[in-house]
Amino acid sequence: MAETSVARAALRDRCVASLRHLSRALHEDDEEWLSLDLTMSQLKAMMTLGLKGRLAIGDLGRRIGISEPAASLLVDQLEVRGLVCCERDPADRRRTLVIPVAEAQERFARLQHGRIDRVFALLERLADEDLEALVRGIGALEDVALRTQVPMAEGVRP
Repeated sequence: MAETSVARAALRDRCVASLRHLSRALHEDDEEWLSLDLTMSQLKAMMTLGLKGRLAIGDLGRRIGISEPAASLLVDQLEVRGLVCCERDPADRRRTLVIPVAEAQERFARLQHGRIDRVFALLERLADEDLEALVRGIGALEDVALRTQVPMAEGVRP
């Protein structure tokens, strides 16, 4: 039993290491990502808006883990930079919606597609049996991720 858990832990560690190496390889020399002049909070906000579209300021703050007052200040910074615009929520005039401007949405899409294009090029280089095994493995991981909310264990890092 202990041998199995040690072997399983070693496999898990190899998977995590491989994912880290893959992530580094995909981001290496990524001029567009490197040219972003955003704080981490600004980047999180823009990525969240890129995925979700318009959000109320409080919702945006909750999604990126900051308070509503901090989110309000962050949105002000993004608005000054011309990355978002704000409008009153027609369904609830007390709420302000944050909307990424078209140029910011296009840039987000380019950043995402650049990564996807790199992954696609790598997948094209795999042998058919390796590609099939990868599809099975990623599918299994996706199934587990969609079925459960896995809490972050203490001492375990992604």
